Amino acid sequence: MNRGINKYMRSLLPVTLLTLLTILSSGAPALVAQDTLQPAEAIRIGLLNNFDVRIQRNADTTAVNNRGLGRAGFLPTLDASAAAELSNSDQEANVSFRGGVSDVTAFSAQLALNWTLFDGFRMFINNRRYEQLETLSRQRTRDLLENQAVAILQQYYQTVSRRALLDVARESREISAARLEREKVRNDLGGITSSQLYNAEVSYNNDRSLVLERELSLAVAKKELNILLGRAPETEFYVADPASPQPLNESLDQVLNAARERNSQLALARQTIMLAERDIELAQAASYPRLALNASYAWSDRSTTTDNPLPFPGASNTEELTSLDSRVSLNLSYNLFNGFRDQITQQNAEIERNNAMLELEKTQIRIEGLVRELYLTYVKRLELVELEEENLSAARRYLDIQEERNRLGLSTSLEFRDAQINIVNVQNTLITARFQALISRARLEQLLGRISVDQ
Repeated sequence: MNRGINKYMRSLLPVTLLTLLTILSSGAPALVAQDTLQPAEAIRIGLLNNFDVRIQRNADTTAVNNRGLGRAGFLPTLDASAAAELSNSDQEANVSFRGGVSDVTAFSAQLALNWTLFDGFRMFINNRRYEQLETLSRQRTRDLLENQAVAILQQYYQTVSRRALLDVARESREISAARLEREKVRNDLGGITSSQLYNAEVSYNNDRSLVLERELSLAVAKKELNILLGRAPETEFYVADPASPQPLNESLDQVLNAARERNSQLALARQTIMLAERDIELAQAASYPRLALNASYAWSDRSTTTDNPLPFPGASNTEELTSLDSRVSLNLSYNLFNGFRDQITQQNAEIERNNAMLELEKTQIRIEGLVRELYLTYVKRLELVELEEENLSAARRYLDIQEERNRLGLSTSLEFRDAQINIVNVQNTLITARFQALISRARLEQLLGRISVDQ
């Protein structure tokens, strides 16, 4: 009997060593020589490297450049011009002292000032319009950042869930390995039939196969996350377990009010309406007169030399002409009729404003519907997580009982396998429920404008 026990203990030694090696190679994060990637760090890296975000930030810079008095038309324009002319002419005439060869040298320079003093308030409207375009561009950036952040969080949680599913598969494989070794010992001692041994071996191989599938699934998830972060696909990292989803401390009405105030898409729709209002004002500005100040200062020097005979003694065959000219004028213009183009422009601008208002109403209805859906979804997900946690405790106790009964030979292999499959299914369901709850919370926080994307 002692020899049988010693043989049984020796048969368990390889399983114990295998378990320790598995833990050392793929267990706790502290033992893994990889960088731990936190969710906030993943968002920071992703938003820093994302090409769409970088393009949109360039658009923000353009909007900032467009804002100012010069772009709006408040400031005058000052142009400088200069010219130099060299010409030669050979003429024949039947009149004395005419014709012959003449050389002309001319130089000129001018400063011209043009300043619109009044353009129907267009410059004031343009100034506000460019300010709103800057705000609109920054709001678009905010919306893009939030979308990218949620996409990164979703892929991060996906990676976490696949790692957790892999851990479950590995745990099940080790349980099956221990069971297989027990069955081998019992078979050697003549305590079981070969069918029970074969059943244990099939279960162990199935669990090994599942581990391989889960390892591949985790590798694909990490590759996708690396690509989303703008990193090399083969970059190694370890994902940290996120905080457990917590209950909401706000009512549905409070959440809806927060969404109405802070949602990025609603803010974009409101900014579009304000921009449409500026376009209407610009169209109305055409009905006012236009007053402009024009001033110029010019200098010119012209020299003409001919080879004609001199008409009288002491005369010169070179003519010099130098001039300084200055001019100041006020120009008033008013369009009386241009084929109703201004009226049509104003009507079209009003239509665009009405469309923007309709778009805001449609967006508000859609956002409120999504908030209600995600709020209720998150509440139900939390209930499911709580239920599955209770179910997992019961499944663990049942597995412990069956494992002890199987060790003592009081239960069949099928009963033990059923308990093992049951706890694996419960663990998988719990992991999925937590993953879905975290994603629902992230999407809800996005709708409420609470995703932290400040760089």
